[in-house]
Formats: sequence, C-alpha cells, structure tokens
Amino acid sequence: MLPVFHINEEIEISTYWLMFAVGVVAMCALACGSRKRYGVKIWQAVIYTLLLAVCGLAGTKILYILENWQDFLKNGFTLGGLSFFGAVYLIPLLMWLPGRLFSLNYEQSMDLCAPCVALILACMRIGCFLNGCCGGREILVSGRTIQPPTQLIEMVWDLAIMLFLLYGKPAKRQGSRYPLFMLCYGTVRFLLEFLRDTEKDWLYLSHGQWFSIVAIIMGLIWLFHITGSEDEKEIAL
Repeated sequence: MLPVFHINEEIEISTYWLMFAVGVVAMCALACGSRKRYGVKIWQAVIYTLLLAVCGLAGTKILYILENWQDFLKNGFTLGGLSFFGAVYLIPLLMWLPGRLFSLNYEQSMDLCAPCVALILACMRIGCFLNGCCGGREILVSGRTIQPPTQLIEMVWDLAIMLFLLYGKPAKRQGSRYPLFMLCYGTVRFLLEFLRDTEKDWLYLSHGQWFSIVAIIMGLIWLFHITGSEDEKEIAL
C-alpha cells in the first residue's frame, strides 16, 4: 500500500486525494469529448465537470456525516471519510442548476453526468487500494487466507459501467443513463459488499448494501417513468 508519497522531506501527498484529482481531470476529458452531443463549448464542459466534482464530493461527505453523526459531534469536520452513495443520490438534485446554466435540459444534464461519475468512482477506488481502505475480508481458501482486492474489482466494474453508458444500446434513450448507472452501480456494490470487511449490522447487511438497494429501486422507478413518458408521447402522436 502507498497512502502517501514524498516529493521531498517537507512535501507529503495523499495518493487517495491524488487519485481524486486524476479522476476530475479524466472527467473533464470525457465531458469535453462528449460536448458536441450536447451542444456545449469546451470551457462550459470543463466548468460543468468541476461543478460535478464539487457536488459529488459534497454528497459523499454529507452522507458520511449522517452515517457517523456521533463521531462528527465529537471530533468535528475532517477531510477523511467519504460515502460514495452520497454522490450517487445527491448529484441528480445538485446538478439541475448547472445544467440549466448551460442550456441543458434535465435529461441531457443527467446523461452527461452518468459516465463521468462512473469514471471518477473508478479512479477513487484506485485511491482506496493505495490508501489501504475499503478492502476485502479475509477468506480461507485451500488452507490459505486471502483478501480479495475489492477496490480493484470495483474499479474494473465501474469502468465497465462507464463504457456501457457510453456505447450500450439501452443507454441511447435520452435521460436513461443516470438511472441505468444507479441500477448497475447499486447491483455491483451490493454483491461486492459480501466480500468487503464492512460490518453487516443492519439485518445482516452492511450500510453499503442497504444504500445499494435504495439506488437500485430509485433507478428502476426512474427508468419506468422514462419508459412511461415515451409511451405516452407515442400514443399522443
């Protein structure tokens, strides 16, 4: 593990936050590459992505504080500790206004967000691996104890979700990318939590698994709403 590295004796850099910065740059590149689809300029795509990063980071911190409110009251605000589902839940609410500022309707705004969120989550899971957090539980296999690298496993799946959102046929319908992201990410996280060393204290499921269930339900309801709206338009025509 490599939680920090030193440039010299005085400068120490956290690899976790370095990967967050890498993720932001990667999101900017992805958004700029998709800008023509949404009719935005490069500078607009960059600003939109930076706002997305800020909103996502705020969401992760808010949910973490709600999960650990007793520690928050005792120790106050700290940079450490994030809950990724906070970003998954709050981005659809927080990114409405930035979308309007750049003349994107809500469906376009969420379609632009979805693959970018999957990409930065993949980068941050590399940061988790380097930091030594969010790892797998010890499993006995053929008399040997192993710890599956759940951070890297999720990283691969996050990248797969990103590619699906960019090129998969179901994601071509306008407005469907973010609910599909919630459905896919929620499913992956629910299954991976069985391998992680998180406490299973809520009816034998971890916090992450319950958050996954909520994300899956939200994604399904959202998709049914989109499908229903499309059917109504076809009937009206």
